[in-house]
Amino acid sequence: MSHRLGELTHDIRSKVTAILLGASLIHEGKAGPLTGRQVEISGLIIEQAEELHLALQEMITLVRPA
Repeated sequence: MSHRLGELTHDIRSKVTAILLGASLIHEGKAGPLTGRQVEISGLIIEQAEELHLALQEMITLVRPA
């Protein structure tokens, strides 16, 4: 079961990484100019994605065989 959990958390982490990279590009204005509110929201997305990424990394570490 822990092997499957490791696979799932790895897959989810890959998706979170894509969200994080996309939100960072948007936040930096690479997709065009943003309003102040859009900068704020994209910053929140980045913060939450980073927290989720760290939590998933902890889960992967816990299920990894010793």
